[in-house]
Amino acid sequence: MFDFNENFRVDFNNYESINMTERISKYQRFKMMNPIIQFFKFIYLSIKIMLVVAGGHGGTRENVKL
Repeated sequence: MFDFNENFRVDFNNYESINMTERISKYQRFKMMNPIIQFFKFIYLSIKIMLVVAGGHGGTRENVKL
C-alpha cells in the first residue's frame, strides 16, 4: 500500500490495490484525440522550448566568446 510518512513508498508487489480505472470526460477525450488541437499544442510547446534554450536559460558561464 501507500506510506505517506517521511519517505514516499509504493509497494509494487501489491499493485492490484492501486485503482487506475479513473474515467476521463468526453471533452478531455476529444481534446486528446483531436489531431488539429494536438498539432497546435505541439507547435506551441516547441516554440516555448526554443525560447528557453535559445534565449539564454541562465547557464553557469558568462561572457563566453568563440
